[in-house]
Amino acid sequence: MNFALHEMTYLRYFMPIIIEGNKRGISSKMFWVKNAKYNNPEMFLSFLKQMADEFSFDLLPVSNLGSYDDVMFMVEGIELTNVSKKSKKIVLTSMRDFTVLYPKYIDGVDNVILCSRFFAEHYGFVSEKNIYLGTPKYDVVLNGVTIRRKYEIEDKKVALIIFPRLTYMDSAKYLQLLRIYGYLRQMGYTLVVKTRGKDRVQDKYRGDKYFEDFSWYPHTTQELVKIADIVINFDSTSIKECVMMNCPLINFRIKPIKRFDFMYNDKYAPCVNMGIGYEDFRGLIKKLHKDDLSEIFYDAREKYLFQPINVSAKIIEEVL
Repeated sequence: MNFALHEMTYLRYFMPIIIEGNKRGISSKMFWVKNAKYNNPEMFLSFLKQMADEFSFDLLPVSNLGSYDDVMFMVEGIELTNVSKKSKKIVLTSMRDFTVLYPKYIDGVDNVILCSRFFAEHYGFVSEKNIYLGTPKYDVVLNGVTIRRKYEIEDKKVALIIFPRLTYMDSAKYLQLLRIYGYLRQMGYTLVVKTRGKDRVQDKYRGDKYFEDFSWYPHTTQELVKIADIVINFDSTSIKECVMMNCPLINFRIKPIKRFDFMYNDKYAPCVNMGIGYEDFRGLIKKLHKDDLSEIFYDAREKYLFQPINVSAKIIEEVL
């Protein structure tokens, strides 16, 4: 199996398939690509070499990509033009990116792995090339104790704040955000703030623990959702992570349109505005923790997503 690594974030999709392939005696090659982003694989070659040694795959520059005819896995069709014409070309979709990129690659690939038929129908991308198997990134095994030790987070209640993109907030909303921080501290939460390398935030908004992309695999965001008691979201696609991992959240509306708006549900993901008072905020969190949400999360995955049960094995059995 071959994998085109254009961004370090793609590891969360590729590694579970490589690991499953190893169990079946299937060898893998990963071709790293240079880019100008914060997640440029060239900047992390030493880490990638360690991964290659640990998980027994070959690490090669993208210039070698066209020399191999094995099954090629790509994220959103990136590097499609450099793949051997004899290769079977498989696309893994990434969060909401496929809603923009799908029309650009569908004609040139053999199959697209989508998380569900609902996603294809909802966004108008139904094709005989689609295979509805889920997303391999959730095959990773996460241990809360290990994660807390790794990130030096005390054994206290954790509020994970998925920090909004800098372009989404004005100065008034930022001041309100500090008030929300105060609510959470008053309730005894450790504030863990997560952003991306290209969206660094000022010190005063960094909470008690601050992370950009500390770990590429397992990915930092997934690890932090694992240990979070509550996620504070700002219309981001992290709603999908929370539903997949049974983590309740409060979503602050900062734009008229929410990403994955169909997944929001007052029972596990109430949407509020930045002006909410302390007692109402506290009441929402208490209710989220009082109710047993496991069945509601399960039903949401059945309707919109998929159940995270060894998706990598299903992908290998379907496309190889």
